[in-house]
Amino acid sequence: MERVLKAVPVDLRVKMEALVHDLTLALEESSTTTNVRRRWGLRRRARSAGNI
Repeated sequence: MERVLKAVPVDLRVKMEALVHDLTLALEESSTTTNVRRRWGLRRRARSAGNI
């Protein structure tokens, strides 16, 4: 993995690390709100479909 990171330009590496960080946060948020989504998911979908 070290060789791959050295071959990637620095600015792209920074963007990739930021993306990994954002995806990690999103995954943590989605895993903590699973119970809420199960309760409200169908109702929320029905409401948003009516707005289209």
